[in-house]
Amino acid sequence: MVNVSCNEWETNAKVEFDSFAAVRLELKDLACQEVEQKNDHSVVSCRGLIIANYGAEDLEINIADRTYKVVKEDGEWRMCGYQ
Repeated sequence: MVNVSCNEWETNAKVEFDSFAAVRLELKDLACQEVEQKNDHSVVSCRGLIIANYGAEDLEINIADRTYKVVKEDGEWRMCGYQ
């Protein structure tokens, strides 16, 4: 997660990563597409679930609830926050 974040978003990515550190995660049915291109970034919409297992309980987080800002940095597309 941190490795695919842009430099500007790296601190936020670490905070989000730490919030999931004690759970087992699974991505289910992930699919993303660009919905808008701006001068310095693109906006990407995704569908699917993050399933966080807390031992006896699964929490399903719908990733379609947010749109994602991505930028090209060092020749690679990187997540750079939410739109």
